[in-house]
This record gives sequence, structure tokens and C-alpha cells, in this order.
Amino acid sequence: MPNSNRSLADRGEEWASSLVFSAMTIRASHEIADTWKYPHPFDFYDATADPDDYHEFVSPDLWPEVFQQIRSHGDLVGFFSAQPIAEGTVFEMSLGMHPRLTG
Repeated sequence: MPNSNRSLADRGEEWASSLVFSAMTIRASHEIADTWKYPHPFDFYDATADPDDYHEFVSPDLWPEVFQQIRSHGDLVGFFSAQPIAEGTVFEMSLGMHPRLTG
């Protein structure tokens, strides 16, 4: 992780108190899509597991209305998205976490 000498796992829950949400960037979307790999049987969450999903994740013109990256101490730890459906009265929401934070 670029901004830390300790891994996320070594920090325990300290990282959670410093979560920062900001707009998704192309760089962050590629970091997630290209490098976040989950162990079997959760590897279907890998963006590279489905070419259509991958293309949508790294193409800003296809991003949902709300698409946020989540950082802790500068490290990319997750993402959040929300897209209105059913004429804006209902939202579809997604949340993803760095593979080191799952399990």
C-alpha cells in the first residue's frame, strides 16, 4: 500500500476511523479492477472475471450516478456506488472492499 509501512490487516480497526469518501477516478477504478483479486469461491467479484463488468468499471461514461472511492490513511480500501432505478424512487447500491479486508 503506497502510503503506509503497515498493511491494512496490521492496523486492525484503526483504519475505519479515518475513512474518506471522494469521487471515483480512472486511476482508482483501474487499481481496483486490475489488482483486487479475491480468493475462491469469491473470485467472481474480480472485475476481470467478466469482460463486460470490467469495461463498465473502468469507463467513466458508464459509471453510476454516484461512484465513490473510499480511502483510509491514503490507502484505497473500498468503493461505493448508487444508481437510481424505478424513476428515481429506488436506488441500486453496491459496496466493494479491498480483498485484505474481507474474510
